[in-house]
Amino acid sequence: MRALKLSYSNLELSLRRCFSFCAIFPKDFEIVKEEVIHLWMANGFIKSEGNVEVEDVGNKVWKKLDRRSFFQEAQSDEIGMIGSCKMYDLFHDLAQSIMGEECMIIEKGRLTQLSTRVHHLHVLSSNISVDMAAFKKVESLRTFLDFGNTGLVPSTRCLRALCISYFVLSPRNDLAHLRYLSVRWSSKACLLNSICQLPKLQILKLENMSQLRLPKELTQLQDLRHIVINKCESISEMPPNIGKLRHLRTLSTYIVGSKAGCELTELHSLKLGGTLRIEGLENVPNEWDAKQANLIGKKDLNILHLSWGGSANSEGSNVNVERVLGALQPPSTLKSFVMKGYKGRQLSSWMRNGAVLRDLVEVKLLDCDNCEELPPLGKLPQLKRLDVRGMKNVKWIDGESYEAVEEKAFPSLEELRVENLPTLERLLRDEGIEMVPRLSQLRIDGVMNLKVPHLPSAEKLYARRIDAATSFIEGVGENMGCLKTLDIRVIKGVMVLPYHLKVEYLQV
Repeated sequence: MRALKLSYSNLELSLRRCFSFCAIFPKDFEIVKEEVIHLWMANGFIKSEGNVEVEDVGNKVWKKLDRRSFFQEAQSDEIGMIGSCKMYDLFHDLAQSIMGEECMIIEKGRLTQLSTRVHHLHVLSSNISVDMAAFKKVESLRTFLDFGNTGLVPSTRCLRALCISYFVLSPRNDLAHLRYLSVRWSSKACLLNSICQLPKLQILKLENMSQLRLPKELTQLQDLRHIVINKCESISEMPPNIGKLRHLRTLSTYIVGSKAGCELTELHSLKLGGTLRIEGLENVPNEWDAKQANLIGKKDLNILHLSWGGSANSEGSNVNVERVLGALQPPSTLKSFVMKGYKGRQLSSWMRNGAVLRDLVEVKLLDCDNCEELPPLGKLPQLKRLDVRGMKNVKWIDGESYEAVEEKAFPSLEELRVENLPTLERLLRDEGIEMVPRLSQLRIDGVMNLKVPHLPSAEKLYARRIDAATSFIEGVGENMGCLKTLDIRVIKGVMVLPYHLKVEYLQV
């Protein structure tokens, strides 16, 4: 422990604060990188430095602590970016010894009394009974993470970060200095007008709220930097004039509306990064509006979803959906791209540009009914997961020519899902080259005429709605020698497994 304390004392002051704060997480807890950086921001442990944004400062702090082994087991997310870590038990003990009574974790039992010195409180379990009187003498509480769904909102002016399951601000709550608010898992009708009474709020996270509506006055909160909305399907429109939030860096979901102030043009000047899901693209009236969203200028975007819904650009509409898509060219920084409900026949030129798509790890093309061909996905060097569904006219996944002898198609692809592609015949138009050398999992559903290609590494096959079972299984036996899991359902015809096909798991 003495050596660890020496390592700690050699850290810069800001790093010491950020490290010791991690005592708020229990041992062996998976610490989400973005989450802890946001909590550091809320508590004032990190600040912007000149032209360096506060989030970038937080990333530097994270990297320094990781490099010096204060963190361990850094885990990458699905697009290959570091997303979480843990702490060695000894380092966790060090953080707790430094924080003392300032940091408290409640895992079970009844909470009836709190130290007047507690600054950070984490309630972990729903089995915990909490007496509100315990908070009366605690005037310095800065962080309250309630994962036990106690429903309590501490009345303390010092509170900077609050994570709860349901939020209604009562007159006795003075949260004027709150910078971080996370509300999750609520099925109650919730119009969060009380959010607008939090003038210092920087980070707003809303998750799994089935009856949520956002307040129209949200843009009054000029300090907002991150709005993260996940699994809140009841939201049908955004607050107007979201573009006035000039400090906004994350807007995970934006729903295009037809009313003034809800257009796609609101995104023009926002320097957004991370994840951006744009829904309601059927409401974009023209190519100019799409171009004004300035997606290509948002260099920090990693994940982009484009979604058309309803009767998007149906017959009789004067909107050229192909031109709209063309104006939505993203930056070349994307790791994941999802497009759903696109009604055009042709894809845009930027979707055929390898320089734009070169870093993609994941692609999903869903319910693009009229598309006649797909982009040259086989030439993307980093692509690991591909999901193509609901395209009635597509005959092959990649129609490009491969002239170089050493060239491979889909060189990094590990997971492939194809569903409701009734005319699909093969993966490549020209299958005379090596392809999918790393594919480990294949899912097929509603693909009637697919010729099973040579898949040397495939270990898992899930197939549904297969018409010609005999020829399909023969193709599997000839081309999938490493198969371990075979799950086939809703088939037509007699299925006899080839004698040489040895699988560890079979479901029919």
